[in-house]
Amino acid sequence: LHGFDMNNIAVVDLFNFTERSGGQAITVWPQGEGPHPGDVSHWGDQVLQSTWVPNDQNYTFLQEIVADIGERYCIDQDRIFIAGFSMGAFFTNQIACDHADLFRGFAPVAGGKPQSCANAQSAIMIQHGTADDIVVLSSGEESRDFWLDQNECGSSSTSSLNNCAFYDGCPDDK
Repeated sequence: LHGFDMNNIAVVDLFNFTERSGGQAITVWPQGEGPHPGDVSHWGDQVLQSTWVPNDQNYTFLQEIVADIGERYCIDQDRIFIAGFSMGAFFTNQIACDHADLFRGFAPVAGGKPQSCANAQSAIMIQHGTADDIVVLSSGEESRDFWLDQNECGSSSTSSLNNCAFYDGCPDDK
């Protein structure tokens, strides 16, 4: 999912999952609401304001995309993931709360924690760099801390490649 004042084409080079998978993945680049065709657009219901507000229109849109791809291609419904950048990452975090059953895992990049969350637990991979001057690093840290608590993970971590941290005590499927 693209960020604020971006379009779906702008994130292709950021992720490019199909190429990186050796052609073993189907990648879909949804376009948020706003001016068309493919100019800039936004997620939420307050176009041209940098505010993410979850709404049924956006959730239905994603559910219809998943259903359409499932009808057109032979896909493993248990291996559908979603990633979002910046405002798309805020959206990805909120989807993980509101529709955890729609995707196997969630990968917000440079976004903040969800606005609210009932009892959802989700497999999540959070990425956030230090060069972002719009969505600051502390937003990513808040998102990490939120999901550690939500998924009932421990606070100790194991470092791995590229400064990634893997947290102990999480449920096996999270």
